[in-house]
Amino acid sequence: MWTCSRCGRKNRDRHCPSCGNPQPTDTEGRRKLNKSTVLILVMIAIAAVAAIAIVLLLPDIGKRNEGGSSQSAGGTSSFDWGATEDEDDGFDWGLTDTEDEVRGTIAGDFAYEVVDGKAEISGYVGGASNVQVPSEIDGYEVVGIGESAFSWCESLRQITIPEGVTVIDDWAFCFCEQLEEIVLPESLIRIGGQAFYGCESLKSLHIPAATVEIGGSALSACDSIEEFTVGEGNEALTTKDGVLFSKDMTLLIAYTRGATATSYEIPDTVTHIYTSAFAGSKSLTQITIPDSVTEIGGLAFNDCSGLTEVVIPKGVTIINRGAFTWCSSLTKLTICEGVTTIEGDAFSFCDSLSEVVIPKSVTSIEASAFGYCDNLSSVIFEGAPPIIDGGAFPEGVTLYYPAAYANQWTPEGATTWNGFRIEQRG
Repeated sequence: MWTCSRCGRKNRDRHCPSCGNPQPTDTEGRRKLNKSTVLILVMIAIAAVAAIAIVLLLPDIGKRNEGGSSQSAGGTSSFDWGATEDEDDGFDWGLTDTEDEVRGTIAGDFAYEVVDGKAEISGYVGGASNVQVPSEIDGYEVVGIGESAFSWCESLRQITIPEGVTVIDDWAFCFCEQLEEIVLPESLIRIGGQAFYGCESLKSLHIPAATVEIGGSALSACDSIEEFTVGEGNEALTTKDGVLFSKDMTLLIAYTRGATATSYEIPDTVTHIYTSAFAGSKSLTQITIPDSVTEIGGLAFNDCSGLTEVVIPKGVTIINRGAFTWCSSLTKLTICEGVTTIEGDAFSFCDSLSEVVIPKSVTSIEASAFGYCDNLSSVIFEGAPPIIDGGAFPEGVTLYYPAAYANQWTPEGATTWNGFRIEQRG
């Protein structure tokens, strides 16, 4: 367990799921975070993916790619990939254990708040292992499960959400580590960001037919999940081999982290891999990303510690923040021509990388993109120098440039580039 120095939240993953901040480590040349430094960097951190949920009715992928939206039976579709602004959510993170720590009015084992004449469960103060959320409380119809309402509920093993509930909000059940079964109502429309984050005992999840909206990292760190199922007639979602997709299978939303398969081939219908979709899938040693993919979401393959080889296909232009961080077994990385930006921490803590080739198309490599890759010694550029932020690579790395671009890499006989040693190659 560690406390994020950027947003103050407690975590058990290697990256804070809210802001993307990597877990600090001590001594021996690895990360040692300074709180004041982090505060300076906070405005360029990963967004709190919990603050942004998406509506997953995606009939017009072209509009989504252009940053637009499309109308369907479930509402307006939207997608946010590389948010760079941290937000203060302003809710009591995980404090649901005593009456003094919950929001709203206490009624029996539950706390609630009234919004527009209807109740939202805002906390739980009981200690039962099997919980039935009431459909009515103090005369108010229950229509929502609020932010962090059941977070860190150590006793909870089974829970049933009543019909009439349409929203399970951000962080609602995060770190309910003993939760094995949850029954969702057919009325459910929206599952918020990080809603089930860290529910490591949950082995399956049935998503009702009415659910059309799932927030970022909602199903991350659910290490035992072996299968997702979707209600018949759902217009937004579907599954294949237990993996969760958008209905048209252009968006891969969540892989089954509890699966024991060592390889997975992403279907060639997929164009987008969602935030944290594969994060923590430690059994995977091989992943095939088809040329159809144009977007790899932030933290998409975070902590896939078994992956040994990755090919970034030619259709991808931006490798988002933290996409492959902590892939500690990664020895071979191929970045195809077409990528223009490698965002911060994209490959940080990939300890087994020793050499990386950067294609001509890359114009920007952000801070810590390859940070703390302890064995990385050579970075080979195939074109002109991109913008390279300080700390993009670990100390001691040599950057190799082609003879055809020598004038751009070595103006006035320079021997370093932004603090990194450079040498001509070929």
